[in-house]
Amino acid sequence: MTIDNKNLKLLPFDIEKALAGDPVVRYDGKEGKIVFVSDKEECLFRILFVVTDEKDDDVGYFADWFRINGNNEDDDPALFMLPKTKTMWMAYDPNQELHGCLAASSLFPAEEKLLNSWGNEIKNKGWKITTVEVEV
Repeated sequence: MTIDNKNLKLLPFDIEKALAGDPVVRYDGKEGKIVFVSDKEECLFRILFVVTDEKDDDVGYFADWFRINGNNEDDDPALFMLPKTKTMWMAYDPNQELHGCLAASSLFPAEEKLLNSWGNEIKNKGWKITTVEVEV
């Protein structure tokens, strides 16, 4: 999947996190994975990055080489880390405003915890449940 990097805060590339499996994107927002890192320090381009969402039937998946710091030959950042997000749950009253604002619950890490705290409002007062993606 190509990431809309205009609306997403991309983080500086971190080789250890990338090798541990954290999501990595190329400068153009295309997701991929690191499939090889050369341990030869004399090699200028030591990271083989494969774009996993761009398949060409003739050549397979697109691959590119990058420097160990995640930069390309122009020293512009070329690889980035995607921020991690977490889904949080909340309830809100779509029909009533409180002091000019929408009445809503706090954010909860799981739907069950939301229901334990706000189940009465949800069941008896018609509150709606929604999720919010929060950067962590």
